Amino acid sequence: MAPLVRLAAAALLLIAVMGCDDCDQCPAPRRPERQVEIPVVNLTRALRVQNYKGGSCVHASTGADFNWLNQFDLQRKWNAKYSGGESYNGLVEKLRANNIPFYATANGDVAVLDRCTRERRGATIFYYPNHSITFCGFDGDSAYVLDNNRIDAFIQIPKATFVRNWKSYGGVAVVPTLGAPRPPMPWVAASL
Repeated sequence: MAPLVRLAAAALLLIAVMGCDDCDQCPAPRRPERQVEIPVVNLTRALRVQNYKGGSCVHASTGADFNWLNQFDLQRKWNAKYSGGESYNGLVEKLRANNIPFYATANGDVAVLDRCTRERRGATIFYYPNHSITFCGFDGDSAYVLDNNRIDAFIQIPKATFVRNWKSYGGVAVVPTLGAPRPPMPWVAASL
């Protein structure tokens, strides 16, 4: 008797989950809507790199970019090897010397930030006076960044304000492309 009860329960569960055809009583099947991950570079706390050795913000941000690309060994080696202040030219030279592919802008080309948002890649950007942080993507009218001096939370900035400020700090963005970004977080439809 127990196997029949299990079979009946399984059949009812399938009907409840899958629905039925040609039934006036059943609601129309609903397709789940994909929930968008915000920011697109959603670094977990464990993958964020704190500024170190009294001012290695460019290298901390670049290390966070490497972690996002699943390049954990590279991040550890990079942050052990490089520290102190860094310029755009110095960062680009170090990436080239280490055969790390990237794309970049040093003149405020917002298309670079749009591209890294579409590709779900982080960018090391110059922002705030004498400081570098991680750009984590655009979403609608907002930009999201992660400051390596305060890594506990993302900072949301109105996009127009962010772009204006970013350009005033030099418009630098360096986007490493070695490896694929971490996969998006699993999603659950709000309607289920």
